[in-house]
Amino acid sequence: MDAAHTTKKISSVLAVALLFAGAASAQKLATSAGDNPTVTLSSLGQTQQTLTLSSTDGSAIPFTLTKGTATWFNVTPTSGTTPATITFTLVGSCETNGACASGSIVSVFSSFGTQSITVKQSNTPGGGGGGGSTLITAAPNPVTLNTTFVGGFAFATSTVTNNTTTPVTV
Repeated sequence: MDAAHTTKKISSVLAVALLFAGAASAQKLATSAGDNPTVTLSSLGQTQQTLTLSSTDGSAIPFTLTKGTATWFNVTPTSGTTPATITFTLVGSCETNGACASGSIVSVFSSFGTQSITVKQSNTPGGGGGGGSTLITAAPNPVTLNTTFVGGFAFATSTVTNNTTTPVTV
């Protein structure tokens, strides 16, 4: 075997080894809700939500977080090392400029990737139109249904009322 052939074999083996080493060490910033998730906050129930940040290989990754100018929710912590729990807390009403419907972006930066988390508030006025965001609550809760049996079928009547100007379709 001549020197050129030996060098070619060594280069091939080295390239394959580097390829496997790179694939084995590939790590990425991840959230418990998948890539670039959406978090929905509601004054009618879910005033706080959490996500877990981690690395895909379990190693510790430092991160920083930016929220933008939204004042209707807080997010903590603003920096740390994975694994970490990020907490989103509703602290006010989000009724300006439609930011509740389209969401506010929280960006999580690391040297192993970025996650963009969309934060929405679900009980905004005018949230109808299919895929809307208005929640319905009952008072009293639970709702007791009175049923009438006719021909083996149960029929129930319940009244739904709405205390907003947004129509509700059931």
